[in-house]
Amino acid sequence: MKQTILQIAARLLVVMTIASTASVAWGQPANRHGHNFPHGHSKKHRELKKRDVSKEKIAYLYGNHICPLSLDYVDSKSFVQYENEEDNVYGRIYLCCDGCKESAEKNVAELYQKVYGTDKETGKPEEAWDVQNSRCPVKGTPALVDVTTEYNGMLLHFHAPECVDDFLKSPDSGLSRILPKAKQFAYLPPARSRMAHR
Repeated sequence: MKQTILQIAARLLVVMTIASTASVAWGQPANRHGHNFPHGHSKKHRELKKRDVSKEKIAYLYGNHICPLSLDYVDSKSFVQYENEEDNVYGRIYLCCDGCKESAEKNVAELYQKVYGTDKETGKPEEAWDVQNSRCPVKGTPALVDVTTEYNGMLLHFHAPECVDDFLKSPDSGLSRILPKAKQFAYLPPARSRMAHR
């Protein structure tokens, strides 16, 4: 049974139209041949893979960069506070999204220990890192050896006890004064992280 070129072209056009319509219905972009891109291979994704991080401004996040619940990159605006006035220990446990907050708040002390008080290689408890800052993170005046507080696993020195309260109101600005551009706190997560549960 012979088919004319016109009949073949008409059938091909019908197939391409159906494929293109299906791709729109499925919410997937179609290429010029009417084929769907598989998840993670859209044009946008390919552009993100070409991202030139050398031209981006690096942010500094003075805490955990991986969410302890989802193991995804954190959002610096999502966190739970840890406050232990008796032991003079404070901190923020950063999370990937606000959806993790409820679970995190149930065991915030345990999470703080896991994130900031545990050696990542051995899994054993570790002491807070003494930053040995010579200047107060609040006033910029000389810090005293015996006026300290632990914040995010760091032992910080202050000029006076009242400086600690001021520091806790805006800890990132204080830490940026005494630890500017510290490599271990450079935070540049992938442009597109998993965060599937968001």
